Amino acid sequence: NSSSAQLALYAKSLEDEISRIQLMEYQLASDEDLNYLANAYSVMSDFERSQYMLRAVKMLTIMKNSSSFIESAVIHIPSIQKTVSTDSSSQFLFESYADSLKKHQEDSGLSFENNQICLYAQYPFTLASANEYDALFIIKVTLSNSAIADLLNGFNQSPGSFTELSAADQDYTVWAGSALPE
Repeated sequence: NSSSAQLALYAKSLEDEISRIQLMEYQLASDEDLNYLANAYSVMSDFERSQYMLRAVKMLTIMKNSSSFIESAVIHIPSIQKTVSTDSSSQFLFESYADSLKKHQEDSGLSFENNQICLYAQYPFTLASANEYDALFIIKVTLSNSAIADLLNGFNQSPGSFTELSAADQDYTVWAGSALPE
């Protein structure tokens, strides 16, 4: 019973953190500067564009630094084909997002990509047709598997034990513990 209660506590902790991150995404989606960047980019001066892009990077950096569970955060603005990211090596593929949305059709914004949990938020979002998406911007947050493994490690009390978090219907698994399965 103690192990079950402890496992439920860890699961609840992870769920709460995911909910908190999603709330931050939605708050970012309502940011006036980000909306102005997406809507007025074509009439901005070069200096103004750079200032608003830097503000977007700053907002993403604040979001990323607010949680050890966030590995990277990205904003993609389809109308101007610009991507702002906290990670210079991060590449956002709008096509992958669109394909993921077609497959899952969930309102949760939760997706599994390359054995990582990704949280999406878009503003506004309408499905114009089967192949056409109309979003002013899309925010993608990728969660850190190492932070999730650290959380799971707290459950492993005895030598040789391990914990696994997986999504049954998705290709996602994170292992933690002193003796990982082969």
